[in-house]
Amino acid sequence: MKHDGRRGVLPAVFSHVSMKQVTAMKVILATRNRYLEYGLQQMLEGYRIILAREFFTPENRKSVPAHDESWVIICDALLGRLMCCMFQGRRYLQIDAEDVTGRLETYRKIRNGEWVHNTYARPLTMSEMVVMFGYVYRESKPCHLAREMGINTKTVNTFLYMGLDKNGLKYRSVKHLVGRA
Repeated sequence: MKHDGRRGVLPAVFSHVSMKQVTAMKVILATRNRYLEYGLQQMLEGYRIILAREFFTPENRKSVPAHDESWVIICDALLGRLMCCMFQGRRYLQIDAEDVTGRLETYRKIRNGEWVHNTYARPLTMSEMVVMFGYVYRESKPCHLAREMGINTKTVNTFLYMGLDKNGLKYRSVKHLVGRA
């Protein structure tokens, strides 16, 4: 076991990862199942856990994720394609929530997983992420999102379709984001 000086003890399976990478890594849980979400939070105790439903809110749209952060995304099948689309252009590892069987297995997936880092794709802005997440996850209409964010409905539609365009989905429907990646 190693000590990182801030969060306590790190598992030995991360011994090949530098301390800078571990401290910059964030875990996002994106699922509609609150019981699964709670269980995953308990299992991944010690990591900086971010609940997607609380993170991608209009209040956070002004925050800017750092470019050097690594993201572990644990999501259910219905949100897989959405999360892949939202994190394109950033360094991330996506794990299907149904495949998570235990703490050690999750650590192995994080250590040995295929990290995606597409430097050619333009990363989405936080506003684009908030709009896409609100539209797909919360099933909010653009006029409702515009009211929540304090912007024009046309701006919401621009964020939505710019997010699709950055992922090469320019002429696809937003419904394409629901389902498996």
